[in-house]
Amino acid sequence: MLVFGFQGFDSGTMNVTSLYASETATASGNSLKKSDSHRGSRIEGLAAIAAAEPILKPEKESDRSKIERKLRSLIRKPLPDDPPSEFPQQADQSRSLNTPVAADQATLAIKDSAAGMAKSAASMSPVAPPISSGSSISTISPRVPASSAIAGAAASPPGSSMGAAGSGGSSSGGGRSMQNLMRQLPGLQQLLTAQPATPGPPSELIATPAPPLGPPQAGLPPAPLNWPAYHVLNRLAYGGTLNQLNTVSHLTAQEAAVWAVRYMKEQLELDPTKPWPTNLHSTEPLPAPIQLNDSALSQRLAADRADWRTEEGLPDVLSPSLSELQDYDLIRKVYSRRQLREKMVYFWDNHFNTNYRTHSKGQYELAENEAFRANAFGKFLDLLMASAKSSAMMIYLNTDVNRKENPNENYARELQELHTLGVDVNGNPNGYTQADIVEAAKAFTGWTTLDVARPGFQFIAGRHSPGAKQFLGQTVGGNGGGPGEGEQVLAIASRHPATAAHLAKKLCVYFVSDRPSASLLNEVAAVFTDSGGDIKKVLIAIFTSQDFNNVANYRGLVKTPLEFVVSLHRNLGVWSPIDPLGIAW
Repeated sequence: MLVFGFQGFDSGTMNVTSLYASETATASGNSLKKSDSHRGSRIEGLAAIAAAEPILKPEKESDRSKIERKLRSLIRKPLPDDPPSEFPQQADQSRSLNTPVAADQATLAIKDSAAGMAKSAASMSPVAPPISSGSSISTISPRVPASSAIAGAAASPPGSSMGAAGSGGSSSGGGRSMQNLMRQLPGLQQLLTAQPATPGPPSELIATPAPPLGPPQAGLPPAPLNWPAYHVLNRLAYGGTLNQLNTVSHLTAQEAAVWAVRYMKEQLELDPTKPWPTNLHSTEPLPAPIQLNDSALSQRLAADRADWRTEEGLPDVLSPSLSELQDYDLIRKVYSRRQLREKMVYFWDNHFNTNYRTHSKGQYELAENEAFRANAFGKFLDLLMASAKSSAMMIYLNTDVNRKENPNENYARELQELHTLGVDVNGNPNGYTQADIVEAAKAFTGWTTLDVARPGFQFIAGRHSPGAKQFLGQTVGGNGGGPGEGEQVLAIASRHPATAAHLAKKLCVYFVSDRPSASLLNEVAAVFTDSGGDIKKVLIAIFTSQDFNNVANYRGLVKTPLEFVVSLHRNLGVWSPIDPLGIAW
């Protein structure tokens, strides 16, 4: 699991300026600037965030995880073929949005004075044509070069004039040549030449800006009539993009309710034109998932990992550092169109808690994270199995040194206490005993990681404790042993009624309220049991419930610091060029 921690916020400039307006624009208020230092990460624009050292992950977490994550800048360098801009941006109206910026123009512009930059910024106006009747759930803007949205392409050395300019200070007194700028900002040449974007999701008109706010009121204002649309954007996503918020701001109460249902189905990868599935209390499969085009995110992720190092002796294994993993994770959270899937990855990453510092192998955390993403809406047993056999988990909870001579109980205990059955309100075991922990530990003897630093699982028979084991009232093994004994333990634990209740409560607290009703908990637990742990069916039960769709639970949850900062950038669109594209109405 990735860990972030950060401290206070400071105000900063928010105006959008073109890259060629002034040298200071290369670190303008609309860029994020990467630093390889754990202490040097900076967000420029809306806020400056002072980062603390990454916080070690606790071994146990509450129902609604309150870990703090260290915020890192999301963009190391621009993409070779930047995807179309999808956040409404300010743009220079005196030229075509797709007109390449010539290198000689950029050179002259960089020599302009601060007054010239101010004049250029003052001449800009928002690009906001009216929304069309055929626009999608999440509308996007016409294509614009990334140069006006992403100015900071790489980190500056500590104390450099680029850092000063980015934080409101002046640039180098003697000026900086274009060649030096190129050295400071790898990829700047591609920004300046504005290569045409590769084919992607179709461009659409951006939404009409939201109507102006009324006079300030004392206290929390009442929920707007179109609250359901805002509600789903905050619960199923890391907040709405500027374009989404503008779109829903014009909806009536009835339109917002329809919009919210369609958005929920889209995020669950269900056909939004079809009714909700009715087979939640069965193992009958759901319809095949629809495909969401997330190619723009894939391009950005590929660019982000382009300079990751490889594991020594394993040229095919990428081994990112902790800060690179954090960057990668944040890119997904902000840019992905599959927002609910990313929310579920965050949930499972916290539920199956591990610690990077126990192994310092980025490939282990990355492989585990990808397994959670692939199974985010799948069966709980598959998620449990992926976690149990991940190198990160085996090292974190010592399964890799679990041998018959001295069985290690760490994973067996956490499996039952945190991952499956859980504990009651007083912290007592909820349906298991110390004997169950001891027997489960024996079943997992012989499980270990690969002999090389490649993510993977192996079973060493000579380390396995022979004989039958009694686990939660059932007999495990006894026929020669093998990895199947540990797998049998996982299956038994995943089907236990206490596991259904434990997962139902955690998911309802995550999506609905800190105090979900007993009726909701019972229904969600029943769907979990009857469906064989089908997570997508469990989510459908939550999102279609009266509790979730009750205005009393609107604004009922407080975001973690990580969720808050990610949603801040999605809400304001101060630098990101991506706005998730939804299904057409």
